[in-house]
Amino acid sequence: MDKIDKILMYDPIAEAEKITGKEHWSNFSESDNMLALLMNMQHANKKADILKNSKDTYFSMSWDYLIDILQKNEFELGTEWWFVDDQWGSINNERAVIYYRKDGIVVYAESYNNGTSVNGGKCYYELEMKEDVNKSEVFCLIHTGCWYDENKIENELDIREGLIHELNKATRYGSFIKKWKNRSHLWILDYMESKNRINHNDEYEVWSKQYQEITKEHISKCPKELQDIVECSL
Repeated sequence: MDKIDKILMYDPIAEAEKITGKEHWSNFSESDNMLALLMNMQHANKKADILKNSKDTYFSMSWDYLIDILQKNEFELGTEWWFVDDQWGSINNERAVIYYRKDGIVVYAESYNNGTSVNGGKCYYELEMKEDVNKSEVFCLIHTGCWYDENKIENELDIREGLIHELNKATRYGSFIKKWKNRSHLWILDYMESKNRINHNDEYEVWSKQYQEITKEHISKCPKELQDIVECSL
């Protein structure tokens, strides 16, 4: 396990439980909580420094930093749009983008604070395993995904922390699939579209279709190369 894997997997709350001898953080005293808070802050700062020095993504990064990281790792712009966030009594103009890489990776990201910071985002890919890979080792790759056809996985990553590290790690186990074969749905829409255009009180089948229709609108504005990657999911 390398340095970045170790720091991404480290759990400061679990470590505080060991130090205090408490089985669960819900049993912490006020002083225990202060210790856990301090350990969490120190860990977050150390993790951000290591990821920045590795030229990778980290929590609280700026929007421009994310775009620079994507472009320096051969991602190309699929489409971008601005949207208005008027939820909290003020008007913020925010950004959303879809980037892709020709080997079959797709990234969605959206901003907050008037387009200056990263609010969130996802990375999607499918991977075909090398013949000599031990499947038990590959579970470290799967964040939100599944196996299919015995030797392939589909996966979804949070882009805000260690994205490039996770993608590089995936290549040690296999090759990205340039045209997805298994993903049955893809939801790409900004948080104001989710709030204003989706009726979450409806049954799953109804609002799932609404998500899919908005996603298709955005994908239709992307280059054909990207559309071909995600075709099976639309």
